Amino acid sequence: AEYISENETFTATKESVIFLSSNTCYTVETRTDEPFHHYTVNFNTIPQKEKNGILYNYLSGDKILSITPKTPGLYESLFAKLLSVWTGKKSGFHLNAKSHLFNLTNEFFSEFVASQVNSHDYEKVMPAKKYIEKNYTSSITNNMLAELCGISETHMRRLFSDVFKTSPIGYQIDLRM
Repeated sequence: AEYISENETFTATKESVIFLSSNTCYTVETRTDEPFHHYTVNFNTIPQKEKNGILYNYLSGDKILSITPKTPGLYESLFAKLLSVWTGKKSGFHLNAKSHLFNLTNEFFSEFVASQVNSHDYEKVMPAKKYIEKNYTSSITNNMLAELCGISETHMRRLFSDVFKTSPIGYQIDLRM
């Protein structure tokens, strides 16, 4: 299927996962008689106070963002869980669905960012990112993160900032909010 926006056309394959922000106007056209299945989820995840930074730029833009996931089954599972929660309409389903949406968004943008930067640099600072995500409420130093990555503190800070467009401590602060 082709996703056609004002600025571009994207041809989706069976494995494609695409992200269209709320600012993207698009149509979907199929070129074959073969069935085409896709999920469409409309939501806004950014609170008013957080309307800045690189993630906001992606979420508020009008570009079609896409990945071919390393583990397509993960996305199928996440979408199936979301659909189950939404159609089940059990007490608290709105909050539960939003939780699944945040998980999907996190998975998508983790892979998307990795596809946009030098994969060696990305892999080098992943131990720091994962450590911050698991321990964001604790006291974390750049030296500690550099040791986890096996590189100097200066090199770790530079690579982390290049890859994630924020400093390690800035990332920690963002998670705390």
